[in-house]
Amino acid sequence: MEIIYLKKLKSSSSIGGRVIQGMQENEINTIEKKLKIKFPKAYKEFIFLAGKYSGGLPLMDTSDIYMIFQLIGTKKYNKKSWLEPE
Repeated sequence: MEIIYLKKLKSSSSIGGRVIQGMQENEINTIEKKLKIKFPKAYKEFIFLAGKYSGGLPLMDTSDIYMIFQLIGTKKYNKKSWLEPE
C-alpha cells in the first residue's frame, strides 16, 4: 500500500515503546466488504501499519473487529442497532 499521510508512522516500528503490527491489504478489503463501507485513506493506512497491534495507543483491536463480524453474521443483526446492547 502506498503511504501518503502516515509516513512518520511507516518509518517507525513502535508507538509508546511498543512494537506495532499492521494488517494485510486483503484483510482490510475484506473488512470493508463485510461492513459495506469504504475507510478513509488515512485510516486505511493506519490499519495497514498498526491495525493488529497499535503499540501504546488504546484503540479497538482486531478482536473487536472480528466480534463485529460475528454480530453481523447472526440473526440478531439489525443495521440500525447492531452495536446497541440487547
